[in-house]
Amino acid sequence: MAKRNKKVRIRKAPAAPSAAFEATPERLAQAGNDNMSLVKAPIDRAGQRALLTRRFADSYVDRLLKAKRLTYAQWYAADWYREIYQLTGIEARVVARYDITHASASGTNYGMAVTERQAQARMRWRAARETLPSHMLALVDRIVLHDMVPALQGGVQRARFAERLGRALQPLAEWINAPNL
Repeated sequence: MAKRNKKVRIRKAPAAPSAAFEATPERLAQAGNDNMSLVKAPIDRAGQRALLTRRFADSYVDRLLKAKRLTYAQWYAADWYREIYQLTGIEARVVARYDITHASASGTNYGMAVTERQAQARMRWRAARETLPSHMLALVDRIVLHDMVPALQGGVQRARFAERLGRALQPLAEWINAPNL
């Protein structure tokens, strides 16, 4: 039998762990992530403080504002529209519940507003829908309320789409007297 020559591999020792990097505002700015913010929070009762980073998800409308594809008034109108919709309570928060433990469970409300605040919000939301162009209602609802954005290819398509959404939101911005910054 012939002997085989075995190559011996010499592994390099793993690098020593580097010192931990602190999340300073300068390093976060270099990272270029706009979803991070610094929040000072107490660690313990002794008064020590630490910098924590928290991430918040941006909606499509927020990203359009950052990219300067929407004006501040248009973004404000979209945010107001989403907030009013949430106050209406039209969309159920709980998909299925098998036990009756909440106070209003004694009977169903048949889609009627439970509180006066909900009723007022529904009237404002319906009035706001009347100001939007009728052929753009589905688009505004899909993007602003449900954050469902179609797959767009290329910057030209994205720019046209953002311009179309801005034109749809402009009458609402004028109706609510949205601030222009």
